[in-house]
Amino acid sequence: MADREVIRRQGGHATVPVVGEEVKPQEILSLFQYGDLIHWGKHASALKTLAGDDFAYNRALYDYISVVIQLSHFYLGYSLLVARALRR
Repeated sequence: MADREVIRRQGGHATVPVVGEEVKPQEILSLFQYGDLIHWGKHASALKTLAGDDFAYNRALYDYISVVIQLSHFYLGYSLLVARALRR
């Protein structure tokens, strides 16, 4: 969303592609976390089907890692705000 907003503010047209814009964080996190990484079962068959296509699986894994990194940056920033607020 941030990338799309930057493009808009710089005068870019709405049709300019943004890498990863189609990724739905909640869905990709659920797919990997409930398909194999943390829990096994709920999305295991979907992940197994995805694993049948190396490109699609690796792209989804890349998207998953990107989402996790973005969340870690968000929570790191939030923790710094909380730490600063508690010092007062």
